[in-house]
This record gives sequence, C-alpha cells and structure tokens, in this order.
Amino acid sequence: MRISVLLLLVITIAFSCKKKKEEEVFPPEIEIVSLSETTVKQFDNQVTLTIKYKDNDGDLGYTSSDTLALSVKDSRLNKADKYFVPLLAPINSDIMIEGNLDVQLAPFFLLGNGSSETVPLKVQLEDRSGNLSNEALSPSITITQ
Repeated sequence: MRISVLLLLVITIAFSCKKKKEEEVFPPEIEIVSLSETTVKQFDNQVTLTIKYKDNDGDLGYTSSDTLALSVKDSRLNKADKYFVPLLAPINSDIMIEGNLDVQLAPFFLLGNGSSETVPLKVQLEDRSGNLSNEALSPSITITQ
C-alpha cells in the first residue's frame, strides 16, 4: 500500500512539474512593393515607399507619433532614418493583418563630389512586442544634382 501511495505521489509531482509552453513569437513580414521614383534630384523630389506588411498578431503601429517603428537605411549612411507607423489594428486585438503602407521618405542628397550616386535602401519594421521583421531591400535610387 505504501509503495502504491509513494508511486502515485511521484507520478503526481512529475506531471505537475511540466514546463510552461513558451509564448509564440510572431515577427512581422514585409516586402517592397514600389518606389514612386527611382531617379531623384537631390533635396528636390519626394519619394514614396510602399511596403506590403503581414503580421500574425496585429501588433503593428503606435498611437504616439513619438514612437518610430519603421527603419529605412540608406546604404551610404551609418544610421537608419526612422518613421512613425500608425496603429494598423486596434490594440489587444490579436488578429492577423496585412496590407500596404505608404511612407514619404526624407529628401535624398549627394554625399560625394560626383554628379550622381546610386543607393539601395534596407527597410525593417518593428512591432509593439519588439519583434523585428525581415529586412527588405529596395530597388536602387539614383540621386542627381
């Protein structure tokens, strides 16, 4: 009798020590849809970048424009420009969302002494959980004087 009680106690303890299921991570996915222009005059042309996004838990965007979630890195520079992304689904909705996002990019400029430069952009999106999307590479943009 004692052995069966002891065995039952050991089995109960073993099953109660089960590890908690790790929380699933849903990083956003992005791809470049288009650039409004691929040849621009420095400081002159406004370029609109259109990206397609998909997020399985819908936590993209922010209510405060002080929080910048989209990084666009000019390959000639060390740091990326950051952009505001508005809420793309209600907070705490936990739904799959997808769509297109248009972003007006800051004006481009020449860094060197030449009359033109060509630059691709690396784009990445961060969700409210801190998950980073894949990096999407844009077509090259030619910047002229």
